[in-house]
Amino acid sequence: MPRVSVRYLAAVADYTGRKEEEFELPDGATVKDLLDTIREKYPRVAEIERRFPLLILRNGVNAKPEDRLVDGDRVALLPPVSGGSRFKPPAEYSYGCGD
Repeated sequence: MPRVSVRYLAAVADYTGRKEEEFELPDGATVKDLLDTIREKYPRVAEIERRFPLLILRNGVNAKPEDRLVDGDRVALLPPVSGGSRFKPPAEYSYGCGD
């Protein structure tokens, strides 16, 4: 039975009330199975998914729902991150970056 560590980031952590936890899953479990388990434990996570898709990383790499999990895998769940602002600092600010 694989033991998988899950890290919740940004709004996902707010909805679960946790930053990290471990799950023990049946042999042959997939990323989808893990997500189903998380949704069952934290129904508010489904609210996030209705607004935008979650980014799911398995050991630092984008994960697919059908990916099989193995003992020791680390999964991170986070909402998509959008780009910065259109703010342009005044010319007198210099960041030493050649601007």
